[in-house]
Amino acid sequence: MATFAIFAGLVALVYYPGRIGPGAIFIALLAAAIGGSHRWLVPVAVVATTASWLAGMIIAVLLERPIF
Repeated sequence: MATFAIFAGLVALVYYPGRIGPGAIFIALLAAAIGGSHRWLVPVAVVATTASWLAGMIIAVLLERPIF
């Protein structure tokens, strides 16, 4: 799940960060709640998705692209 959240966060850089970004962050937080055998990847996923959402929003505003 953490890997999917990272992928979705990177997709949010390009396509609609206001829709995809919060979903990616939710998936990352859900992966953190569930845990698993790859626990070191979960904090990376939370940080990466949050940073991707923020960067996607900044890029969308600067390039005057749709956020939602």
